[in-house]
Amino acid sequence: MDDINIEIIKRLPEPEEGHAYRIEKVEYVKTPIQGLEGWRVTLRDVNDGALHATMLWKREKVGANSKLGAFLVLLGNRTSEWIGKTIEFVSWKPRNRNLRLRIEGPDPVQICAEKIMSILEPGKAYTIEETVKAGVKAETNLIEKAWDLLAQQGKAYKIPTKPTRWFYQG
Repeated sequence: MDDINIEIIKRLPEPEEGHAYRIEKVEYVKTPIQGLEGWRVTLRDVNDGALHATMLWKREKVGANSKLGAFLVLLGNRTSEWIGKTIEFVSWKPRNRNLRLRIEGPDPVQICAEKIMSILEPGKAYTIEETVKAGVKAETNLIEKAWDLLAQQGKAYKIPTKPTRWFYQG
């Protein structure tokens, strides 16, 4: 047994305040010795492309100005939806963490809603699965948000069935 099979992890620098980053990856981690749990967020600097990372340690209660609290306040608790978002680190000092979402380009929810209107037939009800089969290529949560937007605009109605359907009236 001459070979050592151990992965060497490269520690990435912490994000810096005043910079904007695109979230590349969010990984749930549990430390092997102490059993600490948290999420490792890997970010790419939008200006120079350098990778950065920060650990968000899990706690029962967090303040809005803590690392984890700042992410939760801005992005919500579904880490899978954080990926691809661009955020600005307004302040990144202990007990004074403040993030801001940077909206770039057209709204993906609006684009998905427009795709739904261009493909689907008015006067019918659709599930998310049926929407995808009809040719709307997007993530499930994006399609659901697009349907909700159409409902807000009075172009569709949400039908409380299992699975949920939206009646598209056009």
